[in-house]
Amino acid sequence: MFGYRFLRSAAVALGCMEFLGIFIAAGMLVVGSTTFTQVTTLQKTLESERLSLVKSFARVGHPAHTASRNN
Repeated sequence: MFGYRFLRSAAVALGCMEFLGIFIAAGMLVVGSTTFTQVTTLQKTLESERLSLVKSFARVGHPAHTASRNN
């Protein structure tokens, strides 16, 4: 039905596709890991900035601070 050369070529092509798929999967793993690391870092930075902002608002709105500022 199919010749030996055709079947051999098909087997080689499938083997190459397998290695290409493994290479692409490894690349996706690296990119995904890096992305999640950056997102985690961004979340920590935003949380820190949010806490600083909340503390700043708390100081501005503190009754003792506003009373001394009004006098």
